[in-house]
Amino acid sequence: MPPIHPERWRELQPLLDDGLERPAHERAAWLESVRREHPELIADLLREATIVKLNDSEAAEIDSMLGRQQWQSACITRGAAGCTIILDGRRYDCPGYAVKVADTVGAGDAFSAAF
Repeated sequence: MPPIHPERWRELQPLLDDGLERPAHERAAWLESVRREHPELIADLLREATIVKLNDSEAAEIDSMLGRQQWQSACITRGAAGCTIILDGRRYDCPGYAVKVADTVGAGDAFSAAF
């Protein structure tokens, strides 16, 4: 499939910015609204992605929308249960570590940066 045209990116930028600025607990509802109003967007963006980082509820929502994806590289965070890494078609389930939580703001961003 051809890549997303630059005009389409400019059209979608405000919608994407809105989703990225939402706290993690609001993203599933945002994704559902995008699914209803712009069903082609999710497939277009996933096609462009080389590495995907999702939480478990986002991954489940995408599976329900598009079926099981076969990403070459993906990270699916599972909260206290750890994360699942998919790399070159192999799956690695990594347990979480018990920590005293002071504040979860930025936790996903910090995880993504380290990953």
